[in-house]
Amino acid sequence: ADFDGVRVFAKPSGDATDDDARAGAWRGVRAAVEAADRAQWDDAAYRDELVEWLRFNWSEVDEKRDGLVPTAGTPALPRWLGTRLAKWFFLRTATRIRADLDDVETSSHLALFTTTNDAPEGWVRLGVELAEFLLAATEHDVAVAYLNQCCQVPEVAAKLKQDLGLPANEEPVLLLRLGTLPPSTMDVVQKHPEVYKAPRRDVDDIILPADDEPAS
Repeated sequence: ADFDGVRVFAKPSGDATDDDARAGAWRGVRAAVEAADRAQWDDAAYRDELVEWLRFNWSEVDEKRDGLVPTAGTPALPRWLGTRLAKWFFLRTATRIRADLDDVETSSHLALFTTTNDAPEGWVRLGVELAEFLLAATEHDVAVAYLNQCCQVPEVAAKLKQDLGLPANEEPVLLLRLGTLPPSTMDVVQKHPEVYKAPRRDVDDIILPADDEPAS
């Protein structure tokens, strides 16, 4: 399938057959992920907001019906303990940079979604294209995960746009990493499918009639 506004970068092999532009694009995206990680994880307000979206047990998942759910094998924790452990051990700048750069280097491809209409209408259209892309990846047994931070920090996104030579009217919005899951992870997914289904709120909770004002 053809996807407008999606640029896919293959991981360089490291040998002499690599195209300089291909290797340069990969390095540029990798550097953008690191720079954005540093900007976000050094920001206490960002870390605090992220913790608010973490769900440390399935009771929280059932109550909130949103957020980041516990993974298979993770013990259920009360919020006060989960918050402390997350901040002490996992939500540290150096730890997250190492983890995300490892994610980059263990991916076979990176896919950058861009838009020429950086406004709600453009975001909706991009969302439709993203859904089609994710379905196509699933159909071909390709695993997908997000690395959006380089599109979320304005100065990093601007440099990434320059490094990749994107047109002036084109803005980076989403970055996905692509690859295949190891057999051990596939086994967990098959045994615990509920863990890999993100919770969703009811449509009526998130879509309001045009003349309604959101609750303050």
